[in-house]
Amino acid sequence: MTSERKTSLSQLGEFGLIDRISQRLQGKSAVIVKGIGDDCAIYRASKDRYQIITTDALVDGVHFHLASHPPRLLGRKSLAVSLSDISAMGGTPRTVVISLGIPKSLPLTFLDHFYEGLHSLCKEFNISIAGGDTVQSPKGFWVSLTVIGEVRKDRFFTRAGAKAGHAILVTGTLGDSALGLKLLSDSSNNLKTSKANRRTLIARHQNPTPRIAFAKALARSSVRVSSMIDISDGLEQDLGHICQQSGKGADLDPDSIPTSKELNYLCKNNDLNQTSLSLTGGEDYELLFTTPAEDVKKLMKITLKVGVSVTQVGKMTSDQSTLRLLKANESPQIRKITSGFDHFR
Repeated sequence: MTSERKTSLSQLGEFGLIDRISQRLQGKSAVIVKGIGDDCAIYRASKDRYQIITTDALVDGVHFHLASHPPRLLGRKSLAVSLSDISAMGGTPRTVVISLGIPKSLPLTFLDHFYEGLHSLCKEFNISIAGGDTVQSPKGFWVSLTVIGEVRKDRFFTRAGAKAGHAILVTGTLGDSALGLKLLSDSSNNLKTSKANRRTLIARHQNPTPRIAFAKALARSSVRVSSMIDISDGLEQDLGHICQQSGKGADLDPDSIPTSKELNYLCKNNDLNQTSLSLTGGEDYELLFTTPAEDVKKLMKITLKVGVSVTQVGKMTSDQSTLRLLKANESPQIRKITSGFDHFR
């Protein structure tokens, strides 16, 4: 028996499986500009524009829990996570197709509310639902959703391209979604916070806002975006993807990571690690990107126009695959960059 046959899926891991499949694909289409390995695939569609496509699957018990996630908000989030991928490429979403795995016991009203949420987000971004599929699921509810969009041929963003010295920036605030999930999981209601703070943080987890408007404004600007990704797995892990794709390292200042007043209040009053939440908490669906330092000032006009804050949290380095956490009056923490969350490990 060869060593290849002995290798299990758990040993190979999610990203090893993707590499394995990619290496064995035989056909190479001339229309493909960017294939496996980024937030979206890109392919040629017309003389001056590319089309982009992304797909996501959400499974009950893995990505959400039906008992704590209202169906209307689940419909919105199911689409929002894919729209966030589109925004990470600087694209404009156009069409969505959706497949559902539905247990026989699921109430029809659940699906009504789910589609209400889905349609509400489609309306916000002028997206059409073009079709999909429905099948019976023997266990839990699941969603598989594909979004097709477009980008200019001369102006789209990928995870590769960051250079040493480039500024690392993020939109919005980080850690809110992870803390919202923690509140939902706090069945004993031990965490001390106000009802308003609780609602805000839980909403950040259940109903994220994809940064489509900011990404489109950035794509129309002259800011030199060298790399971009959406923050789905946490700042540290997603920055690791940029570093790996770009062949660079990064210096990150944890104290500069933007956090909300709701998160700050709850962490202070419950002795929670604010840095851990903002650094490794996932599903914020903010944008993480790099640009030459001299272009940072240009971003101010975009942030004012779109109403989305942007914060510099570090800079890229030539120290490949190494992340240094630099906090004032402390020795640097050296972290080896990994691939991040793995579904099969």
